[in-house]
Amino acid sequence: LILSLVLSCAAYPTSTAITSKLLIDYKRIASKEAEVIIGILIFEDLISILLMSTLTGITTYREVKEEGILRGIIATILVFLIFYILKKPVENSLERMEKDIEASLVPFMVLGFLLVSAGAGLQLGLSDALISFMLGVLVPEKSWLYQSIERSLSDLKDLSTGVFFFMFTFNAQIGQGFDIAVFVVITIASLILKATSSFLGGLSIGLSKRISARIALSMMQRGEFSVLFASLYKPSQELVFMLVLASAIVGSVCFVYAPKVIDRILPPQSRGKPPPTRTA
Repeated sequence: LILSLVLSCAAYPTSTAITSKLLIDYKRIASKEAEVIIGILIFEDLISILLMSTLTGITTYREVKEEGILRGIIATILVFLIFYILKKPVENSLERMEKDIEASLVPFMVLGFLLVSAGAGLQLGLSDALISFMLGVLVPEKSWLYQSIERSLSDLKDLSTGVFFFMFTFNAQIGQGFDIAVFVVITIASLILKATSSFLGGLSIGLSKRISARIALSMMQRGEFSVLFASLYKPSQELVFMLVLASAIVGSVCFVYAPKVIDRILPPQSRGKPPPTRTA
C-alpha cells in the first residue's frame, strides 16, 4: 500500500523546472496557454508539499497507521498557522536586521537556519520540503534578505540540485527486481491521465479546444517532486527513476511539437476574405 501511495504521488506533478525552461526556450511564455500552465504548476507544487508531509508521516512508521496520517495532517496545519502568525513579526525583524548584519554573513545565517528548521521538522514527522517552502514564504521578495539570498546562493542552489539528482540516481539500485510491466502501465497511465485532466481543465475555464489540447501536450513531463516522493521510500526509487526519465523525454518532445501537431489535428478556423467592393 505504501508503494502504491508513493508511486501515485510521484506520477501526479508535472516538472516545474523542465516546463518553465521549455516555455522560455521555445518562446511560448507569451502564448495564450502559458498563464494556465504556470498556474497549474504552482497549484501542483502546493498540493505536492502537502502530500509530502502526509507521506513523511506514513513512511516514518513503514506502514499506514492512523496515527501517522493524523499526526502529519495536524502538524502541517500547525506549521501553516505558526508561519502565518510569524509573517508580520519576521518582516519587521528583517527591517531592523538590515542595519546590524553584514552581507557576507547572510549565506551562513540562511543555511544554518534552514538546516535547523528542516531537522526539527523531520523530528516532528514533517517534510523538509514543507519547512523550506514556508521559510521562503516568510521572506518578502522586496526585502534586502531576499535579494542577498538570490545574489549569493544562486550558484549553490544549482550545485545542490545537481548533487541531489546524482545522489538519488546513485542510491536507486537500478536493475534489482525491476518490473517492466508495472513500469509500462504506470508510465502510459500517467501520461494519458495527465493529458486528459489538463485538456478537460482547459475546457472547464472556457479555453478553446486548440489551446486546451496544447496545454494537454505540454504537461506530461515529471521531475523534481516525483524524485522527492521516491526519496521517502526506497522500494519505489527504481520505478520512479524510470518514470521520470521516460516522461521527461516523451513530455519534452510533445511540448516542442504541440503547436504543429494541434494545428494539423485542429486547424485554425479561417475567417474568410471580405467581399470585394464594387466600383462605380
